[in-house]
Amino acid sequence: MDFFSKWIANIILLLLFAVTIEMLLPSSTYQKYLKIIVGLILIVVLLTPLLSVFSGQFQQEIVSAIKTSGGETWEAENQLNQKKNEIQASQREYILKQMAVQLKHSVEKELMKKYKKEIVDIQVEMKDQHGYKQEDINKIKVVLKDAKDGMTESVQEVNIDIHDSRSSKPHEEEKKIAAFLAKQWGEDPEKIVVLDEEGTDGHGF
Repeated sequence: MDFFSKWIANIILLLLFAVTIEMLLPSSTYQKYLKIIVGLILIVVLLTPLLSVFSGQFQQEIVSAIKTSGGETWEAENQLNQKKNEIQASQREYILKQMAVQLKHSVEKELMKKYKKEIVDIQVEMKDQHGYKQEDINKIKVVLKDAKDGMTESVQEVNIDIHDSRSSKPHEEEKKIAAFLAKQWGEDPEKIVVLDEEGTDGHGF
């Protein structure tokens, strides 16, 4: 309401100003130019409310568009980050599996020959989620099982007169195997966790 009052007052003042100037100017030529100028100014003043309305609507549309665009951008960015995390997790899982396969292949023959054990599973734990190098390894969990019966029996025949330390120290062999694996892999023995197939802890886990 206050806006329209000011608008009407401006129109009245403009008309009074134009009439006063027209009366003061003696030349009809100047009066002609004055009427043109006053007419243009009057048009602008008359259109001021409409311009204000359209300007307000335009600003609202811009704000609304920015909010909508911002929401869509945030959602798209969020989805992109989720996909990125999923891809990184898949890559990490694949790399760790390949690392475990390489570790297994590097010792399985010697492990079978020396201890008559087979590797059931190897799990590699890194210090952080971005590390993939050997120095980034925090722990290597190795699950073992006895070799096949035929091979086990042949070993018993060869070592029949040798005292089996496992009868008095159940975990002694697992500790030796952990030390053996650590040496083969160039790792700290404290990082090697050896379990039998039933899940019995043999070293540090």
